[in-house]
Amino acid sequence: MHFSLDELAERVGGRVEGDGSLRIGRVMPLEDAGPTDISFFANRKYAAEFAATRAGAVIVGEGEQVAPGRTVLRAASAYLAFARISTLFHPPREPVPEIASRAVIAPGATIDPSAEVQD
Repeated sequence: MHFSLDELAERVGGRVEGDGSLRIGRVMPLEDAGPTDISFFANRKYAAEFAATRAGAVIVGEGEQVAPGRTVLRAASAYLAFARISTLFHPPREPVPEIASRAVIAPGATIDPSAEVQD
């Protein structure tokens, strides 16, 4: 699954500074990101990692100072934008209505037929 940086910005209410057509394929930590990855920076403790990252784009807050030439997705809440983008790449698994064979269920318990009971 790939999204353009412009698409991601639109989905999270942010704005792109740099190449909005950049195709993003993964969310990765600053130190592991490559040219088609998006990463996240919101804590000055990681300023060195931010400066050295090879990420194609980085999610930052509105007031964050950024080196010229760095492609960023600016958002009012960088944390919230990161969470929403992460969910796009890693959507929650839909529950499967079933009861695992090793699940322990109290006698007399009522279980909705749409429930997923794991062991």
